[in-house]
Amino acid sequence: MPALGLSNAATCTLHLTEVELKYKGRTMRMIFNIDIARYQKDRRQAIDSLKFQNGVFQLDLTKWPHHEEKLIPATYWKPTRH
Repeated sequence: MPALGLSNAATCTLHLTEVELKYKGRTMRMIFNIDIARYQKDRRQAIDSLKFQNGVFQLDLTKWPHHEEKLIPATYWKPTRH
């Protein structure tokens, strides 16, 4: 299972902008635009992915309640024209 991860043992922070995946001539761009700081209650985020497909998708967390150690479902990915 492919995954991106951050291990934070001190004062590190992460600003994850985007990831571009290429496979067999197709490109999937995933825009996260999230910040994760050491002091956050929800700093161990796991984000479910969409099935690989051509296009640009942005993570929309406006309605996510920031639960601690809960999976962010793939339904939070929205197609975009970025």
